[in-house]
Amino acid sequence: MASKPIIAVFLILVLAGCSSLRLAYFGLDVAARNQVAFYLDLEDEDERLFADAAMDRVLDWHQLEMLPRYAAFLREQAGVLEAGDVSREQVMAAMRQIRALYEETVRGATAEGALVLKRHASEPRRGYLKARFDEKNTEREERLAEPMAERIERRADRQIRNIERFLGELSGGQRDHVRAYASATASGSSVWLSARKSRQKAFLAYLATDPKIDGLKRYLDKILLAPDENMAPGYRQFIAGRTERFGRLMFDIITSLTEDQRETAVNRLRGYADELLAISS
Repeated sequence: MASKPIIAVFLILVLAGCSSLRLAYFGLDVAARNQVAFYLDLEDEDERLFADAAMDRVLDWHQLEMLPRYAAFLREQAGVLEAGDVSREQVMAAMRQIRALYEETVRGATAEGALVLKRHASEPRRGYLKARFDEKNTEREERLAEPMAERIERRADRQIRNIERFLGELSGGQRDHVRAYASATASGSSVWLSARKSRQKAFLAYLATDPKIDGLKRYLDKILLAPDENMAPGYRQFIAGRTERFGRLMFDIITSLTEDQRETAVNRLRGYADELLAISS
């Protein structure tokens, strides 16, 4: 419930051009375990061991079942880029494929997540989880209180660095596209945080009912993949708008690639695919 699904972070690493995908992948495992340890009361050794075993099963499943599918997706996108003349529909189709992979990853992870969270339905453990939610939300509110211009500049600089690690140095026009995207989406952070708080509140209330494991899994899938509009007003429209803007950014960048940038991207995608298959085997 607290940490982002693996694929969301993994795809950021791919776009960021991480030099060692194997290191990055297993680093995500450590990061995910640290997040679980932060949000859940695992002082009892039995609880810690139970959570660790669940994480082990998620990682094993993810390596065996999902990594080959990610690899196939990356190879397909390398072929699209290599062929040239990428259309807007091809960009949006790739984003839909990413969403489908994301959803399958979430559903696979929540099967184990429900087992762990079921053991944290008592009032003291819910209180512990709520306190961690509040702590993280306070940190995010403090960042949102910073001047908008500074937030936009940091966001744009970070995105430019990430893309340049993937494609090589961006042109002035390409950087302008990224800055425009950063500016257009910066104000959405407050909508995202509001939706996050609503989901957390609803989740804690549901957990207080001491649900059965199968019901808890279904609830986790729903709240992570299709949050109720009444629980997070405006959130669906926000996500749809952000997705559309990101699609436009990717299209603008892809259609402005130089031959060197295109070759770098194609080679990087195929290299990642090879690494993923090696990790999976």
